[in-house]
Amino acid sequence: MSYPIPNTLNLPANAQAGGLATSIEDVRRLREMADDLGLPFRAIGAGSNIVPEYEVAEFVAVMKNRGVKTNVKQGVPHVDVAAGENWHDLVTYCASKGLHGLENLALIPGTVGAAPIQNIGAYGVEISDFIESVTVCDEHGLKQILSQSDCGFSYRESTFKTQPELVVVSVQLALSREFNPRLDYPDVLAEFDRSVGDANALVTAITSIRQRKLPDPAIVPNVGSFFKNPVVTVSIASRLREKFKNLVAYEVQGGIKLSAAQLIDHAGWKDRPTDKVGCWQQQPLVLVNLGGATTEDVIAYATAIQQEVLALYGVQLELEPSLLS
Repeated sequence: MSYPIPNTLNLPANAQAGGLATSIEDVRRLREMADDLGLPFRAIGAGSNIVPEYEVAEFVAVMKNRGVKTNVKQGVPHVDVAAGENWHDLVTYCASKGLHGLENLALIPGTVGAAPIQNIGAYGVEISDFIESVTVCDEHGLKQILSQSDCGFSYRESTFKTQPELVVVSVQLALSREFNPRLDYPDVLAEFDRSVGDANALVTAITSIRQRKLPDPAIVPNVGSFFKNPVVTVSIASRLREKFKNLVAYEVQGGIKLSAAQLIDHAGWKDRPTDKVGCWQQQPLVLVNLGGATTEDVIAYATAIQQEVLALYGVQLELEPSLLS
């Protein structure tokens, strides 16, 4: 018995067993099945941020629950969204309804349930900025509601990464009726002559930027950014400025954040694809399946990049997607 694992890298991968979950009751039922089979239990969404091996020794549940509910609490609009909803569809829905804050996160692939796990972010905005709580099903089948502070959010990290037994069932967001666009990034500012008119225009602009820079997973298989932007000490950043005329670096809590894409590009990896795996020309942070790649091919290519960046610059790149084995 095997179960195909959906993944946007289009890698051949199968779990020992699996099923679809359209409700929290399904999650409980599937977890019981996993226990009966003696298999670890794993819940996923669209597979847009995973790298599964050819054979995964787990029971994989694919979240397919749907539903969007809106309400107002103390004058603040809230949205309660099922984990199986498409993320970009939620962003466009909220913008059309005058529920603001998520615009810069347009066109990020995947489901709503995956968003807090990765603490997805783009163009100066992270989903944790708007999460009020996350409803999960724990390893005992019990429903829990975790507050924002319980989720352990940091850059591309959350409690859900270290505790995968917590299955995200739905996400509760606190948004705004006031449109206060974040236009800090040059790519975003370049889309507008003077100012952005409304939320729909900003969603359209962000979508356009991402379409120009990033491959559509449905056409060119990928999982988006394959590496996290590294955070280094001030001394390391100062040393790197001697190698780079235009080092991309931002002060953040804990040090200086660098551009992983710049390091990869500077090391020449855009021009070194294999016959099956390569860097996307417009964004070398994205590794793409050029056709017929296996998990081993992708990991070998990523490891070679990590090793060379470490050797050249003394910076360790961390993988962003989760590995399933």
